[in-house]
Amino acid sequence: MFDINNIKIINNFMEVQDCNDLISACVDSANNSDNIWWYQKFPGTEYASHATGIYAQKCLEQTINYHDNKNLLLKKYMDKLCDLISYDIGKTLVPIFHFNRHEVKDGGETPVHTDAGSKSQGTTDYLSEYSPNHIYEPCLSEYTAIIYLNDDYVGGNLYFPDYDLEIKHSRGQLVYFPAGSEYSHGVKKVTEANRWNLVTHLTSPTLIHMHSIIYNMWGTMNSEQRKQFPESWQSGYLARGIG
Repeated sequence: MFDINNIKIINNFMEVQDCNDLISACVDSANNSDNIWWYQKFPGTEYASHATGIYAQKCLEQTINYHDNKNLLLKKYMDKLCDLISYDIGKTLVPIFHFNRHEVKDGGETPVHTDAGSKSQGTTDYLSEYSPNHIYEPCLSEYTAIIYLNDDYVGGNLYFPDYDLEIKHSRGQLVYFPAGSEYSHGVKKVTEANRWNLVTHLTSPTLIHMHSIIYNMWGTMNSEQRKQFPESWQSGYLARGIG
């Protein structure tokens, strides 16, 4: 349901010094090819704790390969964020992946998009690109959460065209909103300096468990049995945002 009140803005969510420290960590990670471990969209240990069977094992393998966020500030604000949003909406949510660092450079922008589901010719596909082959599955996203680390740039506002809403950011600000197609959003062009933020998507343990069942079931099927399912399920393509 369309409701602008579901787009929440929390100013001063992150302390200024913590913002500064995390910008330094972002820049170091971006400039160091050996330090990209918090730029991967793979489930962490908390997500995997709600998975079952082979799927849970695969999630944990990815955690080993790509590491959980070890930065204590990232853990501090992930815990704070999950507690706040879960309390606000009245159900438990956990991060699908740990914080991704995100930089929009001078001259850059992000086109209007949705984080889960898609809209085409006036209709909504709530399982856009869904596949039982995915370890990370974007369609499971229920909420998007973004923390803004700096405000010393020009432009770069987050905007929601369906609501005629544009948000001017401040350092340490948290913005969160439902991830579905009703909340299409984009980023206006940055016209001076670079914009840094952290982003994650949240989902409920119920959806993790449901995807586990489908993933595990798919792994036991032969080629003939799999043919009764959508063609998109047959390939091993990577989920959006991976690769």
